Amino acid sequence: MTIPSIQTIIIDLAIGAALIYIGLCLFLMLMQNKMIFHPWDNFDDLKAYPDFKYEDIYIESTDGVKVNAWFVGKTENPDAPVILFCHGNAGNMSQFIDSAQLYNKAGFACMLFDYRGYGRSSGSISEKGIYDDTEAVWNYLVNVKKYKPENIIIAGRSLGGAPATYLASRKSPGGLIIESAFASIPEMASDLYPIFPSFFCRTKLPTASFAANLRCPVLHFHATEDEVVPFRHSTIINNAIPHSNKTFIKLQGSHNDCYFTDEKTYLSALESFLSSFKKG
Repeated sequence: MTIPSIQTIIIDLAIGAALIYIGLCLFLMLMQNKMIFHPWDNFDDLKAYPDFKYEDIYIESTDGVKVNAWFVGKTENPDAPVILFCHGNAGNMSQFIDSAQLYNKAGFACMLFDYRGYGRSSGSISEKGIYDDTEAVWNYLVNVKKYKPENIIIAGRSLGGAPATYLASRKSPGGLIIESAFASIPEMASDLYPIFPSFFCRTKLPTASFAANLRCPVLHFHATEDEVVPFRHSTIINNAIPHSNKTFIKLQGSHNDCYFTDEKTYLSALESFLSSFKKG
């Protein structure tokens, strides 16, 4: 029996490693949407929010998908400001009731909504679908609720920073709030999987690229200890914003908890930013 040479063994091992690497790259490319998006069907128990009042709405997106939204506010005054809120990659809009009530307390109505595939919204999640759904909600506020664009403040948290910044770069909102957002999916991939080339990322969600086209005032939050989206992403986004009418606030705490652990800093900056939109 012929014993394989060391050179043959090394070549076989290299070929095996290359095949495994290519297989992992293909797996990441094919499964990335399932790795990025984590929609929940079930809503949080609304009994925990006895004072929570909302209008349950279904908005038709460009391709016929029905987007479920909650208009949260005691009054509908088109001359008053409203927050259009884009949530993160996991859960659904029921996890952001606290934020909606905070905006209400500050004197703002709030439109929460679920992207396609989330909560009770129909369809399947996709990057283009997220943009289309966000724009459909904007159009509903402008065309049905009759809000003036300058009275709409767009807010996006985590993954929601991408569709929020996309929308703000295409429209003329009163302002944009970016919270704990990543610069792009390829940039996130370089942090999580540095051995894999970023061109395998079919889903881009390029928040920083959209930020380069912003014209509205921007309030930007990020926790220095963020364990999900590294702090460096905030620098990329902030540097991409082409104007000086922007405020960047560093928070203490983790990705999801910084708004509570550093609540004083968060609320102070938020109230200061929103106060400029109040009428009278």
